[in-house]
Amino acid sequence: MRSMNYIKQLEQEKLILSAATQAALVGLADMMAYLQSDKFHNDPTVQVQDVINRINEIRNAIIDAGIDQ
Repeated sequence: MRSMNYIKQLEQEKLILSAATQAALVGLADMMAYLQSDKFHNDPTVQVQDVINRINEIRNAIIDAGIDQ
């Protein structure tokens, strides 16, 4: 019976990690789209705070998906 609980625990952890991975991939794709947007077409420089804000959004999405470090 204990091995079944362990398997269920691993399955749950896998789901959480999968959701967190998906959240990170979506966030990174959003970041790439943002950096390639018209906002930077003529001026390719970015504001550090803009990038920090986007990274925080990605981090929050990962935390919301169940990964908390």
